Amino acid sequence: MSEYLKNVKFKIISPIVTKARPKARVINGYAQMYTPKKTSVYENFIKLNYQEKVNYFFGERPLEVVIVAYFKCPNALKKYIPFGIKCANHKDLDNIAKTILDALNGVAYKDDKQVQELHVAKKYSDTDYDYVEVSIGDVVGTIEDAKQMYDYEKLSQEISKLENKKVLSAKDKERLIKLKEQTNNFCFPLPF
Repeated sequence: MSEYLKNVKFKIISPIVTKARPKARVINGYAQMYTPKKTSVYENFIKLNYQEKVNYFFGERPLEVVIVAYFKCPNALKKYIPFGIKCANHKDLDNIAKTILDALNGVAYKDDKQVQELHVAKKYSDTDYDYVEVSIGDVVGTIEDAKQMYDYEKLSQEISKLENKKVLSAKDKERLIKLKEQTNNFCFPLPF
């Protein structure tokens, strides 16, 4: 559990391609679906980028993903960037996210259905190019987290009872030492 609460970040410097609708073709009388070339090339670029810069596999753990797409700002609007001007281009946020999440299947995580929280935004960049910043991290709040917190709370209460005793017997002192040693086995962020 030393990798618990892992969080990785990486940047994709490239013109941003949104997920295109799948296409169909007929081969030997059967319909075959495929991803359009522009989308599949961009997805492969994302995979390679992730493998070069991060190369960490989260397995099947629940995840939180933050995607911020930065677009080159028109010159007439650049002076307004420090004042929080909203990006008004025609790229759909959901299609930006879908492209990135699909590209990272099997590379960053087993499947994008593991994403429990997704935050996506479009912003203007003060650079002369488009890019995307992606952050992927473990989610706190799984059943395993709750079980550990419950066990830790029970252990803490038992320690507290012993520490509040006016006089501790040798057996109580020994028990207190063992309980405190057990608290070292927990490795999770406590909500308090």
